[in-house]
Amino acid sequence: MNLTKLKNRLSEESEDIVEIYKLLKDGFGAKVVDILFYDDIEEVFFDKLNKITIKKDVLDDTSIIGNTFITKNSYFSNEITIENRYNEALDNPFNISMDSQVVIPIFHSNLPKGIVRFSQLPSVFCSKDYEYMIALTPILTKMFLRDNHHSIHDIVSGDINTHEIFTTVEKIKNLFDTLSAQTTNLDTEKVLSIGRDNIDTLIEHLHPIDEESTSLSDILKELEDKTHADILIADDVPINTKILEAMFKDDDTIEQIKCTYNNDDTLKAIEDAKKNDININILFLDHHMSALLTDEVSADLRSKDGFKKKVIIVSTTNDPKAIENKNYFYDYYMPKPFTKENVEKTLNLIKAEHFTNYNI
Repeated sequence: MNLTKLKNRLSEESEDIVEIYKLLKDGFGAKVVDILFYDDIEEVFFDKLNKITIKKDVLDDTSIIGNTFITKNSYFSNEITIENRYNEALDNPFNISMDSQVVIPIFHSNLPKGIVRFSQLPSVFCSKDYEYMIALTPILTKMFLRDNHHSIHDIVSGDINTHEIFTTVEKIKNLFDTLSAQTTNLDTEKVLSIGRDNIDTLIEHLHPIDEESTSLSDILKELEDKTHADILIADDVPINTKILEAMFKDDDTIEQIKCTYNNDDTLKAIEDAKKNDININILFLDHHMSALLTDEVSADLRSKDGFKKKVIIVSTTNDPKAIENKNYFYDYYMPKPFTKENVEKTLNLIKAEHFTNYNI
């Protein structure tokens, strides 16, 4: 977003604090943006959305944000954590992994009105970009002056302390990263990767503030609701689909089963599901239907223009060597001929790794 366009949009949205968060975050690519209003009665800075509060009397030269407040000078660094004044509690309250930060104190008639802080900027962010940021100060000042008095009681209410949750989730993510770096077992790494994906989902929604942000309770519910699966079985031998369908019918986690018997029908079923926003949670794909089908279907399901949620692909073949050169397309392999033991083993593994509330 160019500077002129960003200025115009900020001017247009001067009363919509949520939209201002989004514009500033997207405009400069910051991972976190804090807009701290100043309550001159309580003498405290506060963020209306992510609930950060900082008392004025703790802002001194022992922190970066404190020093910018005292000197009334803006601040920019690409190596914030090695700064002598870096104070994690005040300068990084969400405890995120970061190295860059911009802090802009807002004063009017020599009185504090607020502070705008950008944390974890893109690696290409440079001094020229910083100058563009500072050029927005007059518009940001107007935002803080919109009301005569900003009260800490204006903080958006909610049933969860976002700051504490965010910090905890980031620590869990760091733990996953540490465990992943230490393991050499591919199966263990796969399980850890699934855990990291779920953590990243929570972090993305906890960042203030995305265009379609969802409450944490809704996100958790979405994860918890993943206890049923819709299945597509693609095999050119009808008896194979009948066997699998019969074995799946007794499993209460399987909600819908659709079968296809050739390349065209399988491609059409996938395309129809995408167009109509219908889930295909698990695809059991006969590797030998044709090489074209396997590559085309798998690549389509993996593409960014495909399904919103991950489609789990299980290769079904009586020749495991046949998929050695293409196993990067598959999540699991289930041998033929199908046996109840192998089918249950594969399903239980999928449930344990992908279904939040399922215990084997």
